[in-house]
Amino acid sequence: MLLAVQNVWTRVQQATQAELDWLWSYLSFDDVDHARRERARAKAQAAGVPLAPTDDRIRLLRLTQRVFPTGLLPLVRQGAPKAGWTVDEVDTRPPLPRATTSQLDDLALQPWGLRDYQLASLRAALQGTGRPGEDPGRGILWVPTGGGKGRLAVALGALIPGHVLFCVHRSHLAADIGGRWSELVGDGPAGTIGDGRWSPGPRFTVASLQTLYSRLGTPELAELADRTTAVVVDECHVLPADTFTKVAQALTKARVRIGLSGTPLARGDKRSLIAVGALGPVVYRVRAQELVTAGVLARPTVRLVPCYQRAPRGANTWAEVYRALVTDSAHRGGAVLAAVVRAEAPGIVYVQSISHGAKLARDLQARGLSAEFVSGKASLDQRQRAVRRLTTGVLDWVVATTVFNEGVDIPALRSVVIAAGGKSGIAAIQRAGRALRVTGTKTEATIWDIADRGDRWLERHAKERLAAYQREEYPVVMDQGVWPEHA
Repeated sequence: MLLAVQNVWTRVQQATQAELDWLWSYLSFDDVDHARRERARAKAQAAGVPLAPTDDRIRLLRLTQRVFPTGLLPLVRQGAPKAGWTVDEVDTRPPLPRATTSQLDDLALQPWGLRDYQLASLRAALQGTGRPGEDPGRGILWVPTGGGKGRLAVALGALIPGHVLFCVHRSHLAADIGGRWSELVGDGPAGTIGDGRWSPGPRFTVASLQTLYSRLGTPELAELADRTTAVVVDECHVLPADTFTKVAQALTKARVRIGLSGTPLARGDKRSLIAVGALGPVVYRVRAQELVTAGVLARPTVRLVPCYQRAPRGANTWAEVYRALVTDSAHRGGAVLAAVVRAEAPGIVYVQSISHGAKLARDLQARGLSAEFVSGKASLDQRQRAVRRLTTGVLDWVVATTVFNEGVDIPALRSVVIAAGGKSGIAAIQRAGRALRVTGTKTEATIWDIADRGDRWLERHAKERLAAYQREEYPVVMDQGVWPEHA
């Protein structure tokens, strides 16, 4: 088959029907929502609304246009020969700007002071590793929380000529990254797009994905896309969202596309392949244990608190079970409270719902602990004030929703208690990572989680969180403390 490679898409210029059939199957994955959509289709048909059957797989080859996302090119290069096909290419992209060895070596010096693993990840991204089938200038850098992804983003901006767009999905990260750019590079001010601002910088801009998405089809985004030579994406495990894929497709001039994440391929729905399509596969991974050994991260211990419950009669949906066994459960709430009492402060307790968080904060206060609840409704100033109060010892605990999953730097944290449950391994590792910053007085941290048993949903979710901890090689201990029915 003959492929024409572009920044966003790779077009199948020539291929036999057998080769197209192979690509159609190879660039696809199971759709976990298929059964639900088929039930909805059957219900609509019963109501007299005929609908066509849905595919049980997500297809990444657009058959009518004969194109697939260029980030999947390394996979096609590797897979085609194994299937007996030959791949020839015509690369229509502009030349890749490759960082020189001396440029990279300079980043080991002050004021950068990049560590060996950071320099190795930059080399892998911009120079390649020499592995067969790779596509230098594209790919994902898998670096744990606390491993310096913000500094890597700024270094990429310094190394790549032209305008570099650093995409974030939480706009409060912009000020921190912009400050690092000014401190370390200073090649014109860092631009900001988000929170009502549209002020691109001459060389480097931090942009909210949501704001970019809202400007799709506008002259402002077209002008930005026309001069953007590289896009770097923070926490790229969120990329399977429609928001980013459409933004990435609009940035047609971006030859370099790099993702940064601590958990890029941990999605339970297999949609990580969409992130790979937008950026490329993982080109460098730093394991958490490496950073612990190097003294970059605190040594984590996960303590699992056993909690056996069965859903009450009449709780048949997930929402009903979650409310009965998590949000409103006195038994599980007692286990969470007892864990907080035993855990070392300062710490964060993670919850999913506002009602659960508010109640838990009141329960902690009733036990004589200084605690404050912070939800997504809190302003940036309110969140920052809570972080300062926690860091200075005014607060022992912050009870927080997902607003504190990412982009919150609290080195003083010694404990994280995950009261929210949930099946997301990504969220579990993000939350655990909040406590893994090393300080002059802290080299260890503890993550407390609930080992739910007795209910099929909660038990499966607990096992998926456990699997995430084990993938990161965190030591896991089943806590043997006494957990009263109503602590």
